[in-house]
Order: sequence, then structure tokens, then C-alpha cells
Amino acid sequence: RDMYNEMSPDVKYKTKQEYTILEKIGWSNLESYFESSLSKSYHGSEFPIRYIKRDKLDNKIIYTFEIYNKTTLPIDITVDVANKTFMQETELGISTYEHLSDIPPLSKAILKTEPIPINKFKELEFSLKTTGTSYDKTDFIYDLTYKVD
Repeated sequence: RDMYNEMSPDVKYKTKQEYTILEKIGWSNLESYFESSLSKSYHGSEFPIRYIKRDKLDNKIIYTFEIYNKTTLPIDITVDVANKTFMQETELGISTYEHLSDIPPLSKAILKTEPIPINKFKELEFSLKTTGTSYDKTDFIYDLTYKVD
């Protein structure tokens, strides 16, 4: 399914280049991001989440990302492995969910995943949420997927 072609014409025209650049570095499911008010705070190929590094710990990997809040509202962010089954989470004891709350406007934060078993998962799933006053538009963007090596 080609999600880019399902976007509205205005969003498609405005974001084609940015979308392509982000896809090339591993991002997918970007439609809700580009249609959000949050995306208006980032220009060109800027994106609120940037991969920094991965660290090996026994038979697991910890991924580190920098979160850059260029908005005027606090941001909450979560990360988890994508496509994790209930069996993997319960029987194998895999808990990979991580959350940061209230990243202040115009600031950066570091988000590290919980240790993830090597070669078990190929994608991470992020969600972002802005929270403001009743006058601000709240964005909730989910299913942002990042392909890891």
C-alpha cells in the first residue's frame, strides 16, 4: 500500500521532497505527521526525532534518539518495538515501551529504548503528542515507524 498517494493533494505537493528524504533514512507512516500542526514547526527535512546511536548490551541493543521540540507546546513521546506479539511480550518478558513526558518547548531531550533482543525486531514505533491550553490544537501522531538495522 502506497500511503504517500493516499495523502491529500495539498499535503502531497508540499511534502513530497521531505517525505522522500525521511523515507530514505528509515521512516514510514508519515501521513499523520505531515497533516498535523506539529509538522509546521519543522522546515525542509527537519524532523522531531533523530537517530543518534545504538549500544550493544549482552544479546540486546539500546537505541538512542534525540527529540527536538521546536513547537511552543510541551511534547510527550513514546517508543516501542513495532509488530510485537502478545506472546513475545508476556511469555518472553519483552518490555520495550519507553515514554518521555512534557519535553519543554524549544528544547531537546534524549530518548533511549529499553534493551531490545538482537535480530528479533526490525522496526520501532513512535507516537508524539502535543498538549496545550484549550485554545491550542492538540496533536496526537502515532504509528511513526523507524526501520533499525
